[in-house]
Amino acid sequence: MRTFRAATLNIWSRFGPWEERLGAIREGLRTLAPDVIGLQEVLRFPGFDQAELVSQGLGYEIAWGRASENHGFPTGNAILSRWRILRSELIPLPNGGSDEDRSLLYAEIDALDNRMDGQLQLDLYQMVSRLIFVTTGWYLKNDTGSAALDQRIAELQEARKALEPKLTSLLPAFSRERIEERRHGLFKGGAPEKLAEQLAVADVGELIPDIALTARMAEADIVTAAKAFFAVSDAFRIPRVEDAARSITPPDYYDQLALSRATDTIGAARRGIAVAALASHGKAADPVAAWLEAGGERVARIRERLQALTEGGDITVSRLSVASGLMSDLTGI
Repeated sequence: MRTFRAATLNIWSRFGPWEERLGAIREGLRTLAPDVIGLQEVLRFPGFDQAELVSQGLGYEIAWGRASENHGFPTGNAILSRWRILRSELIPLPNGGSDEDRSLLYAEIDALDNRMDGQLQLDLYQMVSRLIFVTTGWYLKNDTGSAALDQRIAELQEARKALEPKLTSLLPAFSRERIEERRHGLFKGGAPEKLAEQLAVADVGELIPDIALTARMAEADIVTAAKAFFAVSDAFRIPRVEDAARSITPPDYYDQLALSRATDTIGAARRGIAVAALASHGKAADPVAAWLEAGGERVARIRERLQALTEGGDITVSRLSVASGLMSDLTGI
């Protein structure tokens, strides 16, 4: 059975014979060979990093978080990990009314090696890479704001914070079923349950910037915008179209451009329809249903043609291009 070894040590800042103690600390860690180490009273300032000094030659990754000052120098806690540190978070703790600050350092580590199939690990990395790639591409194509980068990042974080706990409940049945299948597959393959849940909704996470833009354009709260956004997706079977589009391998550069343009147009049309529904029928119980009804026979005919195009055989770039044109026409109603 594989074991996990952890150690913790208060290194007592630079008090006492620091150089001698440093050698003893390294030797002790080399002998114990812990997988993860928690260090307290760790100094870090320009030109001096005690966590780095302790880990030299031992192969650990480092996360550090400030707790207080020690004679004018920043001191805090450190986590040393044999595995890659994915992220860390500093959580201030109450000081009980004293002038002595305390904090907690939290870190997520990637300890999946030898716990799951290598190909599944690569698939997990690919999911994360795609999320970053698609979201970055969306911003390059659609973000025309002049706000500073840190402000835009903060806005995206707020949108994710508001939507992620509710995403699955807001989705159409088809999307929920696909997410559950994906989650079950990842978990069965060896992914930790929480990681499987997070990555199962990664392709839905790609849509959060678009939903946030829909909310701004419609002057609606983000959950209301998300409901309209996904209602449009369901009405026009867009998740099925997106799944089919991902399976297309364009034979040349120009087909790739046509595929990219078609998917971008469908995305813009979905956003436009959601905004129009919220703007014209925002007080209705279901703004999108009200918008569809108001569109009458024209909208009904286009929905039928879209269904025939996207479900009447294998999806192709040409079919997708026609579908995107039909959806784009609807935004002019």
